[in-house]
Amino acid sequence: MNWNGCWTFRRTAGVHTVVLFFRKGKETKRPINYYQLDLKGVSLGKTRPLNEDDLAEFEKLAKGGKVKTAAHWTVEPKAVNQESYDLSVVNPNIEEEKLPSAAECKAKIKSIYAEIGEIIKGM
Repeated sequence: MNWNGCWTFRRTAGVHTVVLFFRKGKETKRPINYYQLDLKGVSLGKTRPLNEDDLAEFEKLAKGGKVKTAAHWTVEPKAVNQESYDLSVVNPNIEEEKLPSAAECKAKIKSIYAEIGEIIKGM
């Protein structure tokens, strides 16, 4: 199959699966394509394996099709961190739960400790 550039493939909910398709020995100059598979809560396993119908939209996109979907987005290779080559990108088309940063967590903990200290002083 002639894949159109570089693709990463993510599965929503639970464990994220990433499949990378690169052309060996060639620098990626085209945008990196991302596809996030959403099986609408269906769990994959022995009784429900991934099948061709699940990947129909992805295949159209991978073959160069112009399918409009929130599950597909691109990132320019220059935007990828050149030290770590981290390709884990959040889908900009879907609102995902944002986890607080370490700094935000520390600030919240300090605030809670300060409140506890005030409560203890008032006893």
